[in-house]
Amino acid sequence: MGLSIQDICTNVRLRLGDPRSQAPNDQAVLNAVCSQVRALLRFRRITGNPWNLNDVIINVVPNQDTYTINQPDFGSPLAVLSYNPSAPLWIPRLIKIYEPQNLFLDLPPLPQSIAANAYIPWDGTWSTAQRVAFYWRDNQAYVQFWPMPLMASGYQCRYLQNADGVNQASLSSSPLPSEDDDLVELRAATSLLPISDWQAPESPEGVRYNAEKRRDLATTLANDEREARALFEAQMRQPTGPRIYRRFDPSVC
Repeated sequence: MGLSIQDICTNVRLRLGDPRSQAPNDQAVLNAVCSQVRALLRFRRITGNPWNLNDVIINVVPNQDTYTINQPDFGSPLAVLSYNPSAPLWIPRLIKIYEPQNLFLDLPPLPQSIAANAYIPWDGTWSTAQRVAFYWRDNQAYVQFWPMPLMASGYQCRYLQNADGVNQASLSSSPLPSEDDDLVELRAATSLLPISDWQAPESPEGVRYNAEKRRDLATTLANDEREARALFEAQMRQPTGPRIYRRFDPSVC
């Protein structure tokens, strides 16, 4: 992993040429660093390189199809699998993810009890779900299964972690790989230029010096940021093999 959040904040001040202690203050530096870290995490998600992922096990009970997801770092679901690692014949089965409004589209005309029993799978579990949908309500994540489970079972959900978790991270944590630290530092330093001072602004000389310093740094930081951004974008890999691009497929019932 890369530098800690505290180390990145220190480096931002160095890239700014060691400005006055309160211009910018520590809180402003920390806010700028966290903002840029979140931006890079979100960028990775849309480039096919979702390295910040996690798993949660969802245990279902009979006659309940909707469950809350209480993982504080839950972001975007990637895949749902049937899950029963204690069964010697367990074979992971991928559950199709649908948009919530399409969860019941083109369903076979089966009563609830028959539907659940009709899909007792071959995968060594009692996970009968054929479809699953995720949605948010009042800042809470939910997952809904079809058909209604009539037996207790488990599902493994792999998801992208929420970038907002950076705000709750400790100052000693490393939010990014080391090769991404430079881009965060450069972008944070650039965003802090308007509130940075090196001399007391009470005198005309101080005002002129600070203005010239900002102009000089704006040029050098912009050049360095372009090079760091090009390297960051170049390392985005393109995965091969099957990918889940759509959550809704009208040809599949």
